[in-house]
Amino acid sequence: RFQPIIATIRKVIDMLKEAVEAHRNGAAPNDDLTLMCIRLEKRCMKREVTFKNEDQELTRVSEFMESVCDELQLDRHVAMKLQVAMEEVVSNVIFYAYPEDTSADITLTAESDGKELTFVLSDTGKPFDPTAKEDTDLEVNPMDREQGGLGIIIVKNIMNEVSYERLGDTNQLTMKKKL
Repeated sequence: RFQPIIATIRKVIDMLKEAVEAHRNGAAPNDDLTLMCIRLEKRCMKREVTFKNEDQELTRVSEFMESVCDELQLDRHVAMKLQVAMEEVVSNVIFYAYPEDTSADITLTAESDGKELTFVLSDTGKPFDPTAKEDTDLEVNPMDREQGGLGIIIVKNIMNEVSYERLGDTNQLTMKKKL
């Protein structure tokens, strides 16, 4: 298991030595040479936030997403896309899953094994599978198009996998992104 890593480290060090030699251009070294190769791996993590079905809670979700992306050291462009996807699905649950004046908890879990980042959005609102709705035809004039459905298209385009499950009285939307 460690052989490929060691071979890669040796290649990196050899390349650095060759670059130093090329830079010296035949001149004698004026000091000793110490090289260190450090390999950083994306960390595994699991985080969770629970919030109320109130629009001001979108700020907490945004902060949660920012902390997850920072912890995993994700590229800013990827982090922004993930932020858009989460804002879309969470706002839909906040605004449409519960009857007016009903207070409920919603949970967003983020888990990474270093290769894939998985989000699970759980709520006890009315059953709704956003993945079951036929994708909106983007070729149709927006004025002639039925309202809704664009958000899930955005989420599906950002994520590698989106699935829905109703477990007892809980909606679970699982979204996966390869890192």
